[in-house]
Amino acid sequence: MTLVVRPLMLEDAAATARLHNETWRDTYRGLMPDSRLDALDDARTELNWRRILTEENPKNRLANFGVFRDGELLGFGSAGAPREDWGYESELWVINIPRRFQKMGAGKALMQACVQHALGLAAQNMYLYCMIGNDNAMQFYHHLGAVDTDRIKAGDGYQERALVWDDLNALAARLF
Repeated sequence: MTLVVRPLMLEDAAATARLHNETWRDTYRGLMPDSRLDALDDARTELNWRRILTEENPKNRLANFGVFRDGELLGFGSAGAPREDWGYESELWVINIPRRFQKMGAGKALMQACVQHALGLAAQNMYLYCMIGNDNAMQFYHHLGAVDTDRIKAGDGYQERALVWDDLNALAARLF
């Protein structure tokens, strides 16, 4: 029952796509329009993951990790350079773990990999966007010392709040 975290590879695209869509349906039902969740298609999502996992990644801008148990993908996370310029040197792009695999240490394992990657890029701080109403995720990030900001990003029928860690080394100390 040992968890193994490693970079996602092209051969992980199909499993990542299925897990991605399952996590979204589990987590975001009631937080975003059902029509968007019902339209998720594993084949389309797999094509997107194949693109992500094969596109050029200058200066190691983004790292995509999977957490596995006995060869089964339990969740994935991505971190790297920030997509927005507002004073933060790295971004936790995503952590997705479906409900059936939560509370098993997968989130912490992915956070460790993502923070280690950001520190390897010489980042001193990190931000992420978390959907408002995703209370489990908010609690997880707050437990790790994330602080809410007033920065809100609107999506198609939902909103996300930016959370920050101003000291990435302090976050690492909580994780390792």
